[in-house]
Amino acid sequence: MFRAPGLDPGQDSRPASLIDLPRTLCDLAGLVPDERWGGRSLLEKPRSGPRFSFQTRTVQEARDAALFSQEKVLIVDALTEDTLRYAYDRLEDPLETIDRASEAPFVELRRSLDSVLRNVRQSRMKRAHAEIGLEQKINLQALGYGGDQE
Repeated sequence: MFRAPGLDPGQDSRPASLIDLPRTLCDLAGLVPDERWGGRSLLEKPRSGPRFSFQTRTVQEARDAALFSQEKVLIVDALTEDTLRYAYDRLEDPLETIDRASEAPFVELRRSLDSVLRNVRQSRMKRAHAEIGLEQKINLQALGYGGDQE
């Protein structure tokens, strides 16, 4: 929920996440967000094209990503090419109970999004090693993080 001068009241059913807050706050403050930031401003008008939703925890040994396009939902492996785990048609099956991942229209839609997915997978920052203390490790593990034993 946002309330600010110049904002019209309304609702937005698009998925949103904490990754969207920095761009939204910059938008509210009239600042230009850093181009490396993910997410979107929650104040932007809806755009056409695919939308993405990523989980933050490992599921089935892979990171799943949900792509929403043309009232279709595709669940893909975010780390590998050509893996369509599940697919649903939200118009015909709003409860997402009928998996259509093997049907040609869904396979073709997945292929049409290859370049977009490649761009999403591309690392925007250089990886850096950070040292953390034992107490921080314990706290992170309690939250479900730190599964990699490096």
